[in-house]
Amino acid sequence: MNEENVENKPSEVEEPTGNEAPVKVDEEGVHVYPPEEPTVPTEVEAPQPSAQPPATESQDTSKPLPIFRLKLKAKVLEAIFTAIVSLVEEATFTVTAAGVNLKALCSDRVAMVVFDYPKEAFEEFSVDREGQLAFNLKEALKVLRRAGKDETTELIVTNESKMLPLTLKLHGKYERFFNLPALLPEVEEIPTPKLSPDTHIKLAVESLAGMVEDATLVSDHVKILAQPEILQFLAEGDSTSVDIKLVKGLHPQLLELELRDIAKPTKAVFSLTYLQAIAKGIRDLADVAALDYSTDMPIQITAQTDKGSMTYYVAPRIEEL
Repeated sequence: MNEENVENKPSEVEEPTGNEAPVKVDEEGVHVYPPEEPTVPTEVEAPQPSAQPPATESQDTSKPLPIFRLKLKAKVLEAIFTAIVSLVEEATFTVTAAGVNLKALCSDRVAMVVFDYPKEAFEEFSVDREGQLAFNLKEALKVLRRAGKDETTELIVTNESKMLPLTLKLHGKYERFFNLPALLPEVEEIPTPKLSPDTHIKLAVESLAGMVEDATLVSDHVKILAQPEILQFLAEGDSTSVDIKLVKGLHPQLLELELRDIAKPTKAVFSLTYLQAIAKGIRDLADVAALDYSTDMPIQITAQTDKGSMTYYVAPRIEEL
């Protein structure tokens, strides 16, 4: 996804500095974030396949694997991995003494996920060596879905196993050890988008998921229109349309609706493919989602938990319904 850097006026784009995310537009009018180089390209670059296949035995890189032992509730970890896998199947986590974080782009570079979980969020947290660890989230989720409601999970990486370095240990009525392979980590440095949104919205995750599902019945994209007192999701198909509306003060699931300039409604069109995946992914992670965006600019969707955060960025489609 190609995000845009915004100064005080969100419709203006800053010159890229190398740490920011310039915007390019593909043939279908979709912002794509970010280009491979920090300079603004003159042509749209197609997503490139990984230059290296996943490691089948061990992570064969110059940088050693991190060594750590992390512990938390199995269902919490399952919710985290489910939220991330809504966009990417394989992920590279950075493990440091401060906690665990991740930045990842979907395959067509239209959406991005940023995850941050400090060490205080874990029941136990021990890191002997910092580093990056990549693995298949779907395979890990198969294990975590076998855990009971009150079971805990340990993520362990030691020097003992080079072929299957990641261990998922489930604590319940009996102990189970599942060993998974590491993949080659993502080497691309992904800058975090800098946005200056005109509109801030907070609403119940269940309501967001329901509104998105309703819109998918008639179209593959939706216009989000924010006015001082009304939030609307508008979708139009070949023969049908839908207008989904939440009114401030009338519908309690709309917790906050703030516009920087009440005289200027905010509107942008987004792919329902990504909004649907995100809304489903965060259902078990958080009760409330924050939406921040400006007219025809990327939207930031944040699921804030008690101890960490999951943030998504989705580029807009430049078109009118």
